[in-house]
Amino acid sequence: MDPWWKSVNPGTEERVVLIQFDLKGHTAWAASQPTERDAGRYRTEFAMDLETRLNYKCFHRVYWLGDGGVYAIRYTGDERDADAAVAAADEAFKYFEQFRRSVPGGDQLSLRITATSIEVVLHPDPGQWYGRGLNSFLKYEREIGSPNAFIITSQLYGKLSHEARKRFPKYDDIPLPNKESARLYEDNHHPRQRQAESDLRFMLWLQNHARQFPSATCSITGKRDHDV
Repeated sequence: MDPWWKSVNPGTEERVVLIQFDLKGHTAWAASQPTERDAGRYRTEFAMDLETRLNYKCFHRVYWLGDGGVYAIRYTGDERDADAAVAAADEAFKYFEQFRRSVPGGDQLSLRITATSIEVVLHPDPGQWYGRGLNSFLKYEREIGSPNAFIITSQLYGKLSHEARKRFPKYDDIPLPNKESARLYEDNHHPRQRQAESDLRFMLWLQNHARQFPSATCSITGKRDHDV
């Protein structure tokens, strides 16, 4: 069945629910496989099986690029459309655990899932979709997401049913590189791994401020001062 956006008129503006996936550790994991063919076969298996499961949750693929991608559902004003993102995340994590146990070196992998609800200027070709919120959500996935956690934006949180909101009791206001901030809610079924996130944010900060530490950054960031 074709995605619902195949029949929209170009330039139609609608609210959608987006859910984004990223396989963290994918590069090192792929390099550890016996052959590139094996890595490619496992990666294709993951993408295709995940798509089948998400289609059952009424989400359709916007794009998938090797180790991650985005799925969407139309938001009709019914809170069940927003709640569908929570069900999709649960299904994705369930399948990911099965996949990780079934492939060599699967313990190297983790899965980031983020979701939002935004207004998008649509087109039958999703590569032509446009929206300021869409651009930010895709661009800052690393800042928003966290390994093996499900994180949603305030825009999606506000659309959830009262029951679904109970899974998101904690939120943080996260500064973004564009000088704006995002209020993010954490799923208590798939929470952040605090130490791993802290280490990642420190490394990103250190790399961005490497010039201030010319004698110490070579071994930590892998760059000499004159290479930064």
